[in-house]
Amino acid sequence: MSDIDKISLCVNTSELEKGMQELDKFRKAAQGGAGSADELSQSVDETHRRAEELRKRLTDSESATKKMSVLRTNWHPRFLNR
Repeated sequence: MSDIDKISLCVNTSELEKGMQELDKFRKAAQGGAGSADELSQSVDETHRRAEELRKRLTDSESATKKMSVLRTNWHPRFLNR
């Protein structure tokens, strides 16, 4: 019985370790990609906000220009040539 009472178990984990390393690389790449996507999304949102602000300013400017044009055409001619 003394010849059988010792059992040893040896497991080769080198492939598992390689797989874990590859998963870590993939995770880091995915996190970098997600960060880049978030930055792009924020940049697009900011661009939309600025474009809307510019559109409003242009509309306001156009409206003011039209009002000035109407006022100018309604003035008496003797006031225009000073």
